[in-house]
Amino acid sequence: MVKSDFNDLLLMIVEKANYSYENIHRLVKINIEECERRIREIEAMSEEAFLSMVSKSLFGVASKGYYIGNLKRKIETLKMIPQRIDYLLDLWKNDKGWLEWVIKKSYKGYVKQMREAIERLAQDRFTAKLLSFSS
Repeated sequence: MVKSDFNDLLLMIVEKANYSYENIHRLVKINIEECERRIREIEAMSEEAFLSMVSKSLFGVASKGYYIGNLKRKIETLKMIPQRIDYLLDLWKNDKGWLEWVIKKSYKGYVKQMREAIERLAQDRFTAKLLSFSS
C-alpha cells in the first residue's frame, strides 16, 4: 500500500473513532472483517458474476487475484494502524521533539491533521486515565 494510502486510512480510522483511543481497535477489527467478507464473496463468485461486478466500476480490472490482493494488503495495513498510533502516542508522552520530527518526515501533506489527531488521541487516552484515578 502506498504511504499516502496508509496515511489516509490511519486518519480515517482515527476520525471515525471520534479521536477515542478505545474505539480504534474496534474499528480496525470491523474494517478487517469487512475486507475478509469481501474476499470470501469474490472467491465464491462465478467468473460471470465477477466480470459483471467489475464492468460496473469505471476502471475495473478483470482479475479476482487483483481484488483479493488489494483487500489482503488493506488488511495488513489495518493491522499496523494500532501499533503506529501507540508508537506516536508514546512519542507524544515521552519526546514531543522526536514526535514532531516523525510527523514532519513520515506524514508530509498530513502534518497538521496528524498533529491534531495525535493531540486529541493523547488527551483522550491519558486524560481519561487521570480522571478515572482521581474519582
